[in-house]
Amino acid sequence: MKKTKGIIKKLLGSFLKVGLIGFGGGSALIPIIEKEMVEEKKLLDKETYLQHTITANITPGALPVKLGGAAGEHLAGNLGMVLGSYAVTFPGVAITVILLSMISILSSEFLHYVEYVSIGVTAFILFLLTHYISKVLKTAKKQKFSKQAIFIIALTTIVTFGKEIRGVFTQVIGDLPPSLATPILDISTIDLLLITFFLIAGLGSTLKSARSIAVMVFSAMFVLFAGKTFSLPGPVFTAIKILIFLMICLFIYAESRKIKTTGDKVNLLKPLKQSSYFLGLIIILYIITRILSVDTTAFMLNGIISTVTSFGGGEAYLTVADGIFVGGGYVTPGEFYGQIVPIANALPGPILVKMLSGVGYIVGLQESGQFAGYMTATLGFAIGIGATMSVFSFLHEIYAKFAHMKFFRRLSQGILPVVCGLLVSTMLAMINESLHIIHGSGLGNIFSLTIFLGCFLLIYIMQKLKIHDVINIIVLGAFSLVIMILF
Repeated sequence: MKKTKGIIKKLLGSFLKVGLIGFGGGSALIPIIEKEMVEEKKLLDKETYLQHTITANITPGALPVKLGGAAGEHLAGNLGMVLGSYAVTFPGVAITVILLSMISILSSEFLHYVEYVSIGVTAFILFLLTHYISKVLKTAKKQKFSKQAIFIIALTTIVTFGKEIRGVFTQVIGDLPPSLATPILDISTIDLLLITFFLIAGLGSTLKSARSIAVMVFSAMFVLFAGKTFSLPGPVFTAIKILIFLMICLFIYAESRKIKTTGDKVNLLKPLKQSSYFLGLIIILYIITRILSVDTTAFMLNGIISTVTSFGGGEAYLTVADGIFVGGGYVTPGEFYGQIVPIANALPGPILVKMLSGVGYIVGLQESGQFAGYMTATLGFAIGIGATMSVFSFLHEIYAKFAHMKFFRRLSQGILPVVCGLLVSTMLAMINESLHIIHGSGLGNIFSLTIFLGCFLLIYIMQKLKIHDVINIIVLGAFSLVIMILF
């Protein structure tokens, strides 16, 4: 009992810490959680964390929530699963709701201060992500997979960073010529993962086989038409994606027929029980909000739908949330883009859960007042986590059964380079956001370069002194805040 309590205490402490320093959300938190859970606290081994990362990347919802829940379940069972998934999200959600509730009495200058702090924090996150990519390459070198890993990272970056790199160039040199304004290759995260699974499942033992050549040619055409320049009509492209998904299933099924499986069957009762904890809390909060005279039926259903159909992180969810909650009249465009989105982007943690909580707060506030706003925000919080973990728990159980298959072995080797390529795009997006904040304050490129160089110099000094990450975050946030205020 004492041992379990000790593990839960470490689990909560670690994920609350990650939730406080986890700027960038989504893929950006993969190395941060690994550093905390694998390297520093040694609560998970690398192989276990890799399995969690694979499953988290192929399921919808907020990625940090899935990593927190998977780690918690591994360490402390179902209770740990619930606590881990909530702890990694709680700090960002709590601050989001507090700032939204104070928005009427705070000046717009206060939000700028939050943005100024985020510049220094972003610099530290960029350092962590760069360090993580370096570690992945070192591991690949030991596995004699370094050339392939570098190729995968470069290719992933090229096909996904079109909008991000143009954003940075626009911030630095101004508007691009019309001929360069639309990237040729710029596919979404979910499309990238889909074609990654297709390649891993479809390639044969040799790249020169007819099947392998056909799979590679088809994949290249898909990447080209998934961009913005040579895009296909929506229904046609959707049909192609469905076809690819079915082919993946066919390839995996054909492989599973050739291998020997253990006598153990997939235990679907386990994820069903786990899902009941998350969904039970959603139902309790739903009843409370209805008692408070808030009509949350449609909000709850749409929140679940928006979560389980959201692949690709916060940016992808922004589009989904706009269509459902702005288009559905839950919040106005001004409330969504003028309050919820800026606050959610400036704070740590997964944006999906922060945005659901923010929308819930405004819905409850408008219908029944402040307390109802807090409770509906809590309902949004529970929806984002519950819907995410309900889907994840089922696929995680299935993956554990079939992890020995060649498809999953290849996936475990190739997924980290793909994640690294996505992290390059994430890093560019974070740099673009910081440049937007700096330039929005009337400061130019020279100042942008100076403040980033100052942050990286501080990081170098503090790393040499082996200062704790939390202190690093505080110092860098304070540094960027003071510099921005002074100038």
